[in-house]
Amino acid sequence: MIRRRRTAQSTVEAMLAMSVLTVAVAAAAYVFIGPLDAGVTAMDQDMRIVLDDARPASSSGKR
Repeated sequence: MIRRRRTAQSTVEAMLAMSVLTVAVAAAAYVFIGPLDAGVTAMDQDMRIVLDDARPASSSGKR
């Protein structure tokens, strides 16, 4: 019996696995992008308040 190499089949299987993984990552990003964006915006606002309060007073006494 002659055995044939199955390199083409394994390449197709690898590409199929990569495409399924890509679709899964895209779906997860689609689900989580809204809450993530809201969290980043809230963190930005909080950091602006904290960093504004942390600035040293200028020589004129104003912040």
